[in-house]
Amino acid sequence: MAEENCSLLEINCMGSNSGDEQTEEVEEEQEKNQPLAENLAPCEWYSSIVHFFHKLEVPKVLSSTQAQTIKPRSTKLWINKNMLYCKDPSRILLRCLDKGQFVEVMHQFHSSICGGNHYWKNTTHTILRVGYYWPTMFSDVFFFMKSCDQSQRFAGR
Repeated sequence: MAEENCSLLEINCMGSNSGDEQTEEVEEEQEKNQPLAENLAPCEWYSSIVHFFHKLEVPKVLSSTQAQTIKPRSTKLWINKNMLYCKDPSRILLRCLDKGQFVEVMHQFHSSICGGNHYWKNTTHTILRVGYYWPTMFSDVFFFMKSCDQSQRFAGR
């Protein structure tokens, strides 16, 4: 049964390949994951988790309390096709954005055709429904919408 499941998932659980073929597969897998490390490793939100996924060890620069939180946080994240995803409580995958990307997404959902000047929670939940995520999402959208509302109030006077 386990062999059948592994064959359906294209997983080599029996090790039938020779050693050279296995090292080639490992090298190919590392090359596939390399763009992920390049894209999200500089981002302070995901750098320690990306390091944990690649090296299977906690970064040494973290304190002991930070190191203890890496493993539980990493269970909510998933890598697919060099992209990092977060699993929400209903097990839906949300694409993780870095600091440069989330500003553009907030602008799109606020001032474009698909957006509008809505309540900040509505905008945040719309972004989640579309499939985007970043760790400081709720506070970022709140302050973005608050600053926009203030500028519109002053422009009307």
